[in-house]
Amino acid sequence: PVEQAAKPAEPVKPVEQAAKPAEPVKPVEQAAKPAEPAIMQFNCPDVSVIIPMYNAEKYITACLESVLAQTYKNFELIVVDDCSTDSSPEIVKSYIPKFGGRLNHFRLKKNTGGAGIPRNKGITLARGEYIMFIDSDDMITETAVEENLKLAREYNSDVLYRTLYYKLSADGSERELANVPKYKAGDVTVIDNDLDKRVKDMARSRYWLAPWRTFSKREFLLEYELFFPNIRPYEDLVWTHALLIYTKNFLRVPHPIYLYRDNEGSMTRIKKAPAESAKFYMNPIILGLKSLDEYIKGHPFFKGKPHYHYGLLENFFNGRFTSVFREEASELKPHELYEAIRDGFGKSLGDYDVLVAALCTALHTQQELTAEKLKNFKKYVVESKEQIAALEAKLAELKS
Repeated sequence: PVEQAAKPAEPVKPVEQAAKPAEPVKPVEQAAKPAEPAIMQFNCPDVSVIIPMYNAEKYITACLESVLAQTYKNFELIVVDDCSTDSSPEIVKSYIPKFGGRLNHFRLKKNTGGAGIPRNKGITLARGEYIMFIDSDDMITETAVEENLKLAREYNSDVLYRTLYYKLSADGSERELANVPKYKAGDVTVIDNDLDKRVKDMARSRYWLAPWRTFSKREFLLEYELFFPNIRPYEDLVWTHALLIYTKNFLRVPHPIYLYRDNEGSMTRIKKAPAESAKFYMNPIILGLKSLDEYIKGHPFFKGKPHYHYGLLENFFNGRFTSVFREEASELKPHELYEAIRDGFGKSLGDYDVLVAALCTALHTQQELTAEKLKNFKKYVVESKEQIAALEAKLAELKS
């Protein structure tokens, strides 16, 4: 037994091995940072913060810093890169250690040209109880996650949305509370689950939501398959319409926690050739209407209520159709507009390519004629009032 006892002395020599690891093992220094080890133990985050990103090297650092500074730590950050060609992916990767295992950087296989598909990927990757969106050129206040989570749990909301937000100048040097006339500061409001009233208000454009102003239950989004359609622009408008239709517990919060950057380089601000502008803004009309219609048809409330069904479609169509001709596309002649629509959407429209292109062109022509008649009518009213005033003055002079 003495010999057996002596043998263990050799295996015990790992003291030498233990001595070498001492240098790498100096992770004792990492242990000195209490925040990071604690964060890495969060197996199930309460909130999933999703950032769609494309060529955001100018702003992504400020965006990530605002998320890193959050007072509430049990969240995961998912950055979905839409095949950026600048240095923004490297910037995001450099932040992975700073987030202590909470940052997931995912790169799509091909560029989708919009934020919708990256957001969808973020939803499928998310593990949090709630989902929050941030655009890559924007920021949030340091208590944003904490405030949203506290209120969402307190009221058990499916969707929480912020009515107010801060507006940042392009360089971030100036900040002001955005002027949203429909909303004023006040108390938190639970929106009545009266879908009849809500749909009427939607048809009258009494809601203005954006993905970055919402805080939604992940289970709610997955249950009703509320994903963004593959269109641009206005994919967010179809999605927020679906939120309003399907949510039962809807919370309106008037306090701002989001900093929206007024970015001149955004997709809707970039100057386009007239024909390209027409196709760009017709896209959500021709393809987005179908997605919205699918959401409407999927809800039992609309069965037997064609006037409500059409009311939402009409409101969506009118708002988008007007925007088509707000900018460069207004320069197009009718035949040029027809060619642009047919060329841009012929494959999607199939046998109806000629019909839809012709109808859209005719509708625009009628709108222009109506606008011209209205302009002439207003001019006539002004002139008539002036004539009446002159006659009244003449009459008063004759009486005197």
